[in-house]
Amino acid sequence: MKFKVALYPVEHGYRAFVPCLPGCCSQGATVQDALVAITEALRDYLEGDSAPLAGAEIYEVEVTVDQPRCVLELL
Repeated sequence: MKFKVALYPVEHGYRAFVPCLPGCCSQGATVQDALVAITEALRDYLEGDSAPLAGAEIYEVEVTVDQPRCVLELL
């Protein structure tokens, strides 16, 4: 899968965000460091921690949107 990543220059390097995944962010000293870090953060985010799901009933829902906000492209 590919995801769009937003990079913002900050005082000590770059912050990286995946706009369509709230809370999925990281940082790095250089653009390349930030891209490596956000790739790792994205993997962790998508794998998720299953501990909070213990004992819960799990359901799947389908949502249809006219124009998705998340474009699957990793820059």
